[in-house]
Formats: sequence, C-alpha cells, structure tokens
Amino acid sequence: MKNSLILLITLLFTPLSIAEIQQETKTIEQIIKDFDQAIENKDKEKFLSLFVKENVSWIGVTDQKEFADAKDNFQQQQAKNERARQPIKTFSSSPEQFINNISKHVKEPKEVFENIKIQQNAEVASVYFNYAFFDGDKKKNWGDESWQLVKTEAGWKINSVIFSIKRKY
Repeated sequence: MKNSLILLITLLFTPLSIAEIQQETKTIEQIIKDFDQAIENKDKEKFLSLFVKENVSWIGVTDQKEFADAKDNFQQQQAKNERARQPIKTFSSSPEQFINNISKHVKEPKEVFENIKIQQNAEVASVYFNYAFFDGDKKKNWGDESWQLVKTEAGWKINSVIFSIKRKY
C-alpha cells in the first residue's frame, strides 16, 4: 500500500515536472534566438540584457592547428627581424566588447547555431552548440560554444561563454 501511494504521487507530479522542464527549455531556446537577433540588428541593449552582468566570463580558444601555424609564422618573422604579433591560444573578452566590435567592424553579422544541446534543472542550465559567424555570405569563423545560464529573478541569464574558434579551412 505504501509503495503504491508513493508511485501514485510520483506519477501525479512527474508530468508537471516534465512540463516545467519543457517550458524552461523553450525559454532558453528563445534566448538563443534573441542572441542571434541582437547580433544581426547590432542591438547592444538587447544583447547585454541576456547576461547576468556585462562582464561575465567570455573565453575563446584558438584551434590547435591554427595556433601552431601562427606560432611558426611568428617565429619565422622574428628570425627575419620582421615586425610580428605574438599569437595567443586563449583570450578573454566581454559581451560588451563583442557587440561593440560587431557594430563597428561587421557590415552584415549573422551567427548560425546547430546541434544545440540544452541541459537544465529549472535553476541552472548548460547550452552547447556548433556555431558559424558570418559577415553577409562570408563565413568569418566557426567552432563549438558553451554557455552556462542561471535563473535569476528577471529570468534566465547567461553567466559564462566559452568557445573554440577556427578561421581557416
């Protein structure tokens, strides 16, 4: 009898839990769309509203092969006493620097998201996807990206962004 009661209670509340998770997932999917639209429209206010704060962790990692090629090129330029810029494997930025850079330097920005995977428990979430960043029809860079989100009083907000970046084919 006791086990039957526990099973009945579990079954009664499980659909509600699943429904809540599905609704939260739809809300997170909308954040992904808003992120893309804010980039396309160069809408700084909308873009920054998607984040917990303006200076969340924003870390990029250069593709290993591209980094090795850049390092070799740097050493060759140094050997010739040419002016060269030291390549970096990882770099940090911020949402504000990102949207400002797009607004100043990219004519027709567009980011494409594929293979989106969302895991969440209605309080914290992780979003992982493949991305490609375009200026008009020209693919500028691509890689994998991961966001960590938290559910604040104002709704879901991005708390960190990490991504790999490739620029060469």
